[in-house]
Amino acid sequence: MENRCISGGNTIIKYIGAGIALAFSIVIIIAVLRQKTIKAFQKNVLIFSILLLVSAIISNIIISVSAGLITQESSIIYSKKIQAMFDIFMGVMMGGFVVAMAVPNINSGRDLLRHMTDKFPSSYFLYCLVMVAGLVGVIVTPAEVVFLSGGTYTFMFPLWFLVGISLVVLSVMIFIPMKIRTYLKKAKPHKHIVHDAYMIAGGVIGYSVGELIFEIILPSLSIDLRAAGFVIQISLVGMIAYAIRDRTFLQDLLTPVSEAHLKTEKTYDLPGGYSYLVEESTPNLCFEVFKDLVTHGKQGLVITRTMPKKVRGMYGLEKTPILWLTRVADNPETLRPYPVGKISETIQHFIRAGKNTVVLLDGVEYLITHNDFKTVLTSLQDLNEYIAQYDSVLVIPADAEAMESKQFALLRRDLRMVEKPPKIMKKIDTEEAEEDVGTLEFIGRKEKGEASEGSGMKRGLLLLVCFMAAFSILASPMSSVAVATAYEVPQYAEGNSWTYSVDMTEQYTIQLSGSVRMGIVGEDTIIVGDSSYDVVENEVSGSGTFTGTVMDLPAEGNWVLTGTEYWDEQSVERVDTYLSVTMEGTLDFGLYQANLTITSTTRTQDDIISNTWHYPIVVGQSGTIVMDKYYNNSVIIEVEGMPPVGMYNETQTLYQVDCECEELATITVEAGTYEVYVINKTGADGSREINYYLPEAGAGARIERYDPYGYMMGEYDLQSFSYRNEEEPPATYLGLPIEYWILIAITVNTILILSIAWLLMRGKKNAEGD
Repeated sequence: MENRCISGGNTIIKYIGAGIALAFSIVIIIAVLRQKTIKAFQKNVLIFSILLLVSAIISNIIISVSAGLITQESSIIYSKKIQAMFDIFMGVMMGGFVVAMAVPNINSGRDLLRHMTDKFPSSYFLYCLVMVAGLVGVIVTPAEVVFLSGGTYTFMFPLWFLVGISLVVLSVMIFIPMKIRTYLKKAKPHKHIVHDAYMIAGGVIGYSVGELIFEIILPSLSIDLRAAGFVIQISLVGMIAYAIRDRTFLQDLLTPVSEAHLKTEKTYDLPGGYSYLVEESTPNLCFEVFKDLVTHGKQGLVITRTMPKKVRGMYGLEKTPILWLTRVADNPETLRPYPVGKISETIQHFIRAGKNTVVLLDGVEYLITHNDFKTVLTSLQDLNEYIAQYDSVLVIPADAEAMESKQFALLRRDLRMVEKPPKIMKKIDTEEAEEDVGTLEFIGRKEKGEASEGSGMKRGLLLLVCFMAAFSILASPMSSVAVATAYEVPQYAEGNSWTYSVDMTEQYTIQLSGSVRMGIVGEDTIIVGDSSYDVVENEVSGSGTFTGTVMDLPAEGNWVLTGTEYWDEQSVERVDTYLSVTMEGTLDFGLYQANLTITSTTRTQDDIISNTWHYPIVVGQSGTIVMDKYYNNSVIIEVEGMPPVGMYNETQTLYQVDCECEELATITVEAGTYEVYVINKTGADGSREINYYLPEAGAGARIERYDPYGYMMGEYDLQSFSYRNEEEPPATYLGLPIEYWILIAITVNTILILSIAWLLMRGKKNAEGD
């Protein structure tokens, strides 16, 4: 069972949509690249997803604006398949992004694979399985193209393919919102993050559903809304760009993560479920303990009076979120000291979102300065209970000399006081601490330098991926030109049809105008003269109006044409034709008008004796067809009140036609503007037929017929057509078949993407111990 997919749409809308798509593509890439986040893996996965989405958009643009320019069926099919493959790959990567977002421990591709294997079969594994099945379906599904009028064409595909692609889209619709909802329910982030996360999900789902509806379902029902659907899909892509407009979106969206999972023994060990108070004037010891914990698997958060940039450089904290406690700066990495309940909410949100967490709160004296001590103490007491509930760790450095003795005593009563660090922690003297801090500062700067260098390499490779993605579409599917240097013999199939506007003469005195339709209804084998021919059967029908003179009197009315033509499959010449024209109207006698009926029937048979006009046809080629022509024509004129008048003509002669392909030309007909081959066929009696042959239609875009004296007997202009070449030769580019270029492009793209992924994953190893 087959469905027919009609593509096309308003040209202006296509070009406007193309411009909007490219603009949104640039906005999305910039928005993702400018994201400031410690979650490098999630960011890179999102970048890959967006690049694949942009590649699909570019593919869609090229297919949309090139309608009518591509003549090779295989080029169109492979173009569409590449677009579908980009869509599916994008779905896989976007699924990986939401999984990494929802699962705190996923910080690398290795972690993602471990998550899939530890919980086998995980939901993401099943999701990928559906995507792979869809990808295989796209690759192996047979597709056919039927060329239509106006430069458009029809996709034909099996019904089971529609069902399979629907399941793929349904998987995207279910999986991505489910994972995002899981994260949002667990982490309970700020409302604007919830809103933006759902906007991303809505954009991805909307684009996928739009592809299904506007590219497959509606066209299968012969409803062509592809141009409008394209604009809607691009608007949904714009929604994604808007959702990640904030450069710290990823930082705010993603869950806590450990700095590393070192296998070495921890230097310091603080039992979970408690809040600790460390008396020191500078928080060097607390930061050293904190760093030891977060590099051995704990997920940390720092709230400090020191600028985050300095803290990262001093202590080498590259992944841990750091919030600056200040009242002068206003950006997502800052917290105001008042109200203190806002700080408590931030810590509680972090603890809920993560697992095995540790929080360093540096600046309790600063909080007391901007709030009353009772409010700060109450918040710490409530927070202490929250810490116990989630088995977390809270470390608070405090300087006893910077507050009243009573205040410090109250803090000591409610928090676990670290009075003698050597009992719990390794003692670090002042000189060692200063040396360690200097070493950490050096390491932090070195890591940041390497990250900066690696970032430039990654961006360069990402741009290369964009280039190769565009190349895979531009170099392969679009490589076929509008009309090749030669055209092969057309291979007709049932369902092919052509409609022409006609302007022709009958018996030199009557002018007929209207339209004629020809349609292939099947194949047959017939006998003409002494020869047997394999032919395609072509039904002919038409109607219109006529004016002229009959028996030297003015006449007008309507005409109807019926008939059958048989075209030789090898030479594409008409070998047997039967046509009947019935004209009904009035004959003007001056004082009155009489009803008029004219019936003209024609039978023509051409038995080909010899033929040197062979395919493929190239410009400058010539040849001769010699045939045994049998011609029979009868005309009956019936006028009201008068006896019928009949005319009969029958001939049989050896007839020669000289054929020549004169040039390539561009003509405009009702069906569109095309580049055509000008074929001149001249009979032995001097009559001529000029066929402006259009290979993508399998017929003439215009046909002109002249009598031996140069008088035009008829002109036929193509209005519309539906044509599918069953055995079209494979398209080539630079001497290689298009299929080879497709495989090369996909292979290069795959290698590049895997190489980038490997480089990104390799960087993660530096944070892990042996």
